[in-house]
Amino acid sequence: MKIFKPSPRYLIRLRVVITMYALAFLTLGILTAWVASVYVESTSQTTRIVQGVIIADLIWYLPALKIVQSTYRARSYQFDEGEIIIKTGWWTESVRHIPLSSVISFNMRWDRLDRWLEIGTLEVYLASRHHVDGSRIRLTGLADIETVAQLANLLLKRMQNARLAEWSLPNRHQERNLLSHRY
Repeated sequence: MKIFKPSPRYLIRLRVVITMYALAFLTLGILTAWVASVYVESTSQTTRIVQGVIIADLIWYLPALKIVQSTYRARSYQFDEGEIIIKTGWWTESVRHIPLSSVISFNMRWDRLDRWLEIGTLEVYLASRHHVDGSRIRLTGLADIETVAQLANLLLKRMQNARLAEWSLPNRHQERNLLSHRY
């Protein structure tokens, strides 16, 4: 059993994204006030629009920063022999068990902000009968994503080899044990 927590740089990433949304909202509000000032001769209405936008921006931005911090602290990823356990949730704890038997593959992913912060995302592709492409789960904010991906692939190979041994060889066959512990 191996437990991974997101990197502290992932919290920085979350805060940067929230701040970018807040700045976009503020910019749109200021542009709206500027357009209103062109058509209205009174600057008091423009000032009220800008003040309202700033207050509205702060009303959601400050709690969002606190929620992001709580979300970051609650997230963890646990790799066991037969499953991946993802724990999340800032208000209520959510635990998701993903059996390795439903995993097709793993993919490492870095977007621009992740590369700057030297963190990454491990995408877990699952077999799904509802979608042709299957579904995917993301393990975000990992600092040493290569190590996590190697561990995940190793566990997946072990599980696949154990299944292959079960299907292809009788119970007491000597090569069955060798196949199931090959990796």
